[in-house]
Amino acid sequence: MRDTRPRPSRAESVAQNSDATEDPVAAAAISALDYKIGLRFSGGNPDLYARLLRRFHETQHDLMARLDAADADEAHRIGHTLKSSAGLIGAVSLAAAARDFEAACQVRDGRAVDAARAVLGPRFACVMAEIEARIKATPAAPD
Repeated sequence: MRDTRPRPSRAESVAQNSDATEDPVAAAAISALDYKIGLRFSGGNPDLYARLLRRFHETQHDLMARLDAADADEAHRIGHTLKSSAGLIGAVSLAAAARDFEAACQVRDGRAVDAARAVLGPRFACVMAEIEARIKATPAAPD
C-alpha cells in the first residue's frame, strides 16, 4: 500500500533537523569547493574559473553582514542568488545550504531560517577561506 502521509517541506525538514548533532563547521570543511564542477561551468578554462572565484570573493565578502541587515524578502533574495553563484563555482555544500536557507525564508518560518543560517555561516566561511588561499597562491590573471 502506498504511503499517503504528507511529506514535510524543505523548510520543515531543516527546522526538524536543527537539533541534529551535525557540526556545520566540520561538514563544511570536508569539501568547500569542487574544482571539477567549477571548471565545468567555466568551460574547462582555469583562468576563467580563477576570475569567477575572485569575483565571488569580491562580491560576496560581506554576505553575512548583508543577511544580518536584511528583511525577510531581501534575505530570501540573497539566499536565492547565493544558491546559484555558489553552484557556479563548485561550492556544492554552500549551494545546498543556501537552497535550504532560501526555502526557509520563502515560507517565513523563523526557526527554520535560524537553523538554516546556522549551517550557512560556517559553510560560507570555509568557501571564502579556500578562495582566499587560492587567490594568495596564484597571481591575478588579466580580465
